[in-house]
Amino acid sequence: MRNQGGPMNTSADMPLVSVAMVVYRPDLDYLRQALTSILNQTFQQWEALIVEDPSERMGRDVVAALGDPRLRYLANPGRTCLIGQRNQTLAEARAELVAVLDGDDAAEPTRLQKQFEFLQRHPAVSVLGSQIRVIDPAGRPRGFRRFPLDHASIVRAMTRVVPLNHSSVMFRKSAVQAAGGYQPTAEGPAEDYHLWSRLAQRGAQFANLAEPLVRYRLHPGQMKALDTRRTIRAVLEVKQRYWVGAMDFRARLRMLQERLVLRLPEPLLLGLLVWMHYRDDLPGDPVRLLKRGTGTTTDRVWT
Repeated sequence: MRNQGGPMNTSADMPLVSVAMVVYRPDLDYLRQALTSILNQTFQQWEALIVEDPSERMGRDVVAALGDPRLRYLANPGRTCLIGQRNQTLAEARAELVAVLDGDDAAEPTRLQKQFEFLQRHPAVSVLGSQIRVIDPAGRPRGFRRFPLDHASIVRAMTRVVPLNHSSVMFRKSAVQAAGGYQPTAEGPAEDYHLWSRLAQRGAQFANLAEPLVRYRLHPGQMKALDTRRTIRAVLEVKQRYWVGAMDFRARLRMLQERLVLRLPEPLLLGLLVWMHYRDDLPGDPVRLLKRGTGTTTDRVWT
C-alpha cells in the first residue's frame, strides 16, 4: 500500500472529518465528479481517503490530476475485498467523524458542514444520514429517496428495510470500531445493514437529516455489479440474526416477500428489487430509467 495523495497535513491542521471512499474498477468520470464534490464543500477541514484495489481501470490519475494534498490515495498491491477496503479507510482516518461517499455518487456542497454541525450539537448521535436525490447516468435529477428522521423511527424501520443510505452517512469512528467495524455476512454483501444492526443492538443513536445531501446515481453498471440473489440472502440473514424477534406483521410480510422473490429468474428478480426500493420515490418506472442509460461496472457492490 502506498500514499499518492501528497504530503500529510501537520498536527496544526488535522482534519475534523475524514471522507471514506473505496474504489474498484471505477467509472472515471463518475469518480471525478464524486471527488470534485468533496473539493467544493463549504466545510473545508477534511481529508479524503481513496482506497483502491488493482484492476484494468484505475482511478489514480483522476486523483492526481485534482492536485489536492487532502486527497489521500491508497493503492493496494493486490485484490482484497469491499469490507477489507472499508475497514482500511477506518484504520487510516485521522478524524473522529467519518463521512462515507461512494465513487459514483456526489455530495451537495453543504453536506459536510450540515452533518458536522448536527453531530457537534448532538453528541449522543453516533450515525447521521440524510435524504438522497436520485440522479440518472447523465447526472439528471430523477427523484428522491426518503428515510425516517428520528432514532425511534429508524430503528423501527430497520426490522423491514435499511433505513439509512450508506453513501450519505457521517458516523463517529470510535462507535463503529467498538462495534467491530464492517463485518461480512455468510451470504454476501450487506455490510452496512449488518453494521447498523450491531450498533442498534449496542444502543447507538441514529438520525437522518430532512434534506437530500447526496446525489445518488442509479445506473446500469451499478446493477451489473450487484449479485442480486446473494444480496437478498444477506439482508435476510441480518434480519434473522438481529430483528426477527422485534418484527410486526408488516415486517414479517416483507421478509416473506423477499424469500419469495428469490425463486424468480434473475432478470425478473433484479427488476422487482429495483422497483421495491424506488417505486414510491421516482416518477415513472425506475427499471426503465436504468435501461435508458449506459454505464460500466463500478465499486458500489461486489464480492
